[in-house]
Amino acid sequence: MSKRAGSSHHCGDEPTLKCLRIGEGNQAIPSALHNPNAWEILCKFLTSDMLMGEMDAALELYLGSQFSAEDWEEPRHVLFSSDGDDAQSLANLNELKLKYVPKPEPSRAVPIKQLRKPCKKNMYILDEAEEEEEEEEEEEEEEEEEEEDGSGPLVRSPKVIHLLGPSAKDRLAATYDDMATRFERNATTPSHGCQVLIKDRMYLLHVQRTATEHVAAHLRNQNFPVTVSAWVPGQLYVVADSPRTILQSLPSSLDLAVKDYTRIKDDECEAVERSRSKLPNTSWVRITKGKYKNDVGKVFKSNEDLVEVLLATQEFPYKMPRGTRALAEQSRFPDGKGGQVSDIISNGEVVGWSYKGESYYKGLVVKIFHRNYVELVASPHVNNIQLHLESGWDIPFLKATMVAFLMQFLRVGDSARVVKGSLHGELGTIVSTDHACDSVGLEYNFDGYLKETEVSLWDIERVFWVGDTVRVVAGPYMGLEGYLTQMSDDVFHVCQETTKEVVEVSKYYLDWRPLRHTLKSHLPTQQHFEPPSKCDSIEIGDYIQVLDGEHTGRCGIVNWFSKGNTNLWFQDIFTANNTEPGLTDLATISVPVAMVQRMDLTQTIAFTKKRVMIGPEFGARGLVQHVDFPNARLSLVCDGDKSIINVPIRFTTKIHNASLDSFKKDIGHEVFVIRGEWKGYRGTLDSLSVETCTVALCRQVRTTLKLHDVVTSSSSALQPWSVDALNIQNSIEATTEKLQETGLLPWLMSKEFSSKLSEYRILFKVSVGFMNRRLQKRFVSTACPDSFCGENGPAPKGCMAVFCTSNSAGATLKHYHIPASDLSPAPPHKKNQECLILDGIHRGLI
Repeated sequence: MSKRAGSSHHCGDEPTLKCLRIGEGNQAIPSALHNPNAWEILCKFLTSDMLMGEMDAALELYLGSQFSAEDWEEPRHVLFSSDGDDAQSLANLNELKLKYVPKPEPSRAVPIKQLRKPCKKNMYILDEAEEEEEEEEEEEEEEEEEEEDGSGPLVRSPKVIHLLGPSAKDRLAATYDDMATRFERNATTPSHGCQVLIKDRMYLLHVQRTATEHVAAHLRNQNFPVTVSAWVPGQLYVVADSPRTILQSLPSSLDLAVKDYTRIKDDECEAVERSRSKLPNTSWVRITKGKYKNDVGKVFKSNEDLVEVLLATQEFPYKMPRGTRALAEQSRFPDGKGGQVSDIISNGEVVGWSYKGESYYKGLVVKIFHRNYVELVASPHVNNIQLHLESGWDIPFLKATMVAFLMQFLRVGDSARVVKGSLHGELGTIVSTDHACDSVGLEYNFDGYLKETEVSLWDIERVFWVGDTVRVVAGPYMGLEGYLTQMSDDVFHVCQETTKEVVEVSKYYLDWRPLRHTLKSHLPTQQHFEPPSKCDSIEIGDYIQVLDGEHTGRCGIVNWFSKGNTNLWFQDIFTANNTEPGLTDLATISVPVAMVQRMDLTQTIAFTKKRVMIGPEFGARGLVQHVDFPNARLSLVCDGDKSIINVPIRFTTKIHNASLDSFKKDIGHEVFVIRGEWKGYRGTLDSLSVETCTVALCRQVRTTLKLHDVVTSSSSALQPWSVDALNIQNSIEATTEKLQETGLLPWLMSKEFSSKLSEYRILFKVSVGFMNRRLQKRFVSTACPDSFCGENGPAPKGCMAVFCTSNSAGATLKHYHIPASDLSPAPPHKKNQECLILDGIHRGLI
């Protein structure tokens, strides 16, 4: 076991001066460094598992009043002079020992005491009496040797006259009295059958990972305070008087599982104690391990080891689609089939129900986790606790959480009103923010003069005005930007700038932001967007780039940045690997704020025409209505039936910019209602959405109607439809196109097979009509992951990008664009070849 120096020891290189102490009776007492038995205690520290505290206690007990910490400062340095090599440290210690205890000169006769078998000494027992007896025996032996060396047995040396003083017997009795007094002064406490001389300390145990839980459970049964490390697996923090006590309490089957014992510093000990503290019930936690990893829940109950968390269940007792996240419904619980629903009553009121050992409160379930498997969340994102908000459990706490979430976006220049304190009702402007101290600087008007004061963050509320430009930062409309048109209590009406659609959003989900683009009648070929306004801090929705660490070079949109945290979370949607299994399931990456840089957003692709290039919606064309950057998806309004489809960004290609006139030409014009209860009325078109529109009727505020119930004045005159040559030609072309689509391409683009094109290369046979039968006997492979874009670029309409090896020397790859009508599935032709099942119950499987 190697010995290493602690941080508290002095590391000076100069040896300290050794002094003589004056004892009682003004008699000079030599330094204890000349005592060889004291040096043996230091040697024992290097040759055994003795701890530094045990060595100091043994020295003090052995030397008694002769002990001085200054005398042993230099030897203590030598104990750690070889950086873990105990053998070298022992050699250095013996060399230093010769300065104070020289080697005895060889004698002609072997002393009697060397012939005696040395007895095993206890390092905690004083050996002064034994040393006195040994000194007397040595004097007698020396006298006998002098007589033998003299003139014969008749010649004797004169008797030595001894000075008056205490005898060895009296000194021994005094030593025992001194030991008894010292032990009474330091009261001992029993621990596992032994007396403890050292106070309890915290030790870090490095344990084999497979035995960590068993060792922790056994030590807890032995009444040791044990904390399982939440940072590194295989580590336990145990409070005991010494490692020897811990080792003696372990059975033989577990003592070898502990690799090392390390005493930790006081600051680390405080950090461990804080991690073992009880979590308050009014707090949010995030699960870090297990099936509910990354889920956020509310603390229901907690102790030092276990935490009960209230969260949305993932295991429904009734049939639900896989991956569904919803509140549990008591009415759907199967009663009588292995379980029975019973009410949970608190204070005479039914607050929940239990079923098969699980407790449910307003649709949320209570799960038990180990304290090390949860982490405290100061302010969660509202989207992560959406089901808690829907349940309504502990409404005051939920409202306080939403207020804290809204305050995350408070910045200089925002309007705020004081709602508490002596300035209640004062309206002002934020001039400074200090989220770390939960305070802001507010500038307000007092008797015509501007005054600035500091108020608590929780004593104010944000103020919005009709006409403000805002952005939705949470909820189903996250990312939407527009103008405030109406405010009613906690619900605001936001008119989206692009589509003029009016949506209702909670005021806790809004952030004041200038719009990122300016509408024009026609968009230029190269769209120009002004960079976002300069801001000292990074906010949710900002585009950032990682400058250092393991994620260097990654870019993405900030998903969450909580107050008081030094890390932010973002979704990397631009440099994601094409081999990721799910294009919509993008992982959230956490990086320190100091390692990222705020960048300008790339040019958006909204208001442009798109065509779907792959997948179930292949071939669909439409206008981009919404861009979901965090999930890398587009919402397209199809040209034909005006239906909305949602596809990944990688599945689309830009065709050309769209004109915005279609959004504006009908807004504000007169329209007529031709169906429904308002049939025959006329009004002014106020806004449009995908399926409905808002019309201001006569003496009515606003009325929402379906699109097919309203016509404009230019289209209200009904004209009979007649068949002409153009209609006949269009019908023939449509029928021909429909017949052509019955070939391979629509079949391959079905839901069962389209997803395989991005994961596998599919083999086809080429018909004889392509390139004069040059590829008739060849198999061609599709490009991957995009079967419609290969080395030769995007394939023409109705063709696929394929390749095969040439017949020339070198067998180079040749790339072709082959019409889908000339391709047919190739049968399996090699053993152990993966096959795509085309029909039957296993249709679409590999």
